[in-house]
Amino acid sequence: MHKMVTHKKGRAARLAASKLSNSAITDELYMASYSRRPTEAERKVVLAHLESETKKSGNRREGVEDIIWAMINSKEFLFNG
Repeated sequence: MHKMVTHKKGRAARLAASKLSNSAITDELYMASYSRRPTEAERKVVLAHLESETKKSGNRREGVEDIIWAMINSKEFLFNG
């Protein structure tokens, strides 16, 4: 699973390298993981994390990977996925 999330040609890498906004990336991750759009509260948390990680590392890939890990380890993913 680790190799899939962190693969250099995987979804996280492609999204992070894309010209998509953090908000569009958030929507894509939620649709792929939960088949729904994020709530406003969820969106705020994800956007804050992506912005923080991007400022810290200069690359948003780690932030996108973090969000994917959080999502696939959530109860919603485990029970509805």
